[in-house]
Amino acid sequence: MEVIWIAIAVSLLAANSEAINCYQCTYTSVAAENDCLGPKPAAKNLLRCPAGYDHCSTTTSKMNIFGTETESIVRNCSEIYISRQCISVEGVKGCTSFCSSDGCNSGNGSSVMRATILTFAVAFFAALLVSKW
Repeated sequence: MEVIWIAIAVSLLAANSEAINCYQCTYTSVAAENDCLGPKPAAKNLLRCPAGYDHCSTTTSKMNIFGTETESIVRNCSEIYISRQCISVEGVKGCTSFCSSDGCNSGNGSSVMRATILTFAVAFFAALLVSKW
């Protein structure tokens, strides 16, 4: 039982030991620049967040402007973490999601779970080795 508590403590410390890196960029379907689009934005957009910004966010929106459907994606750092939020008002649809690991706002959603599992697994095996000595 002690090994599990050590593993949990180590994984929590490892997860919070450094500032998070989030993709920080904006895409709009009316602009020529698209290095923020897709499941993996350009590496140049993965930047360290300021102190106190411990989460990443992705906001997507669709709207019709003068008969043209416009899409946008905003990826950034966030001080808050809440469950996915979506709205739809007068033809404008938008969703914002949050996550808490490096590069997790890339758009594929699975990186959060992989990072959590990997961190816990490493901490568990480290604690197991320590307890054997």
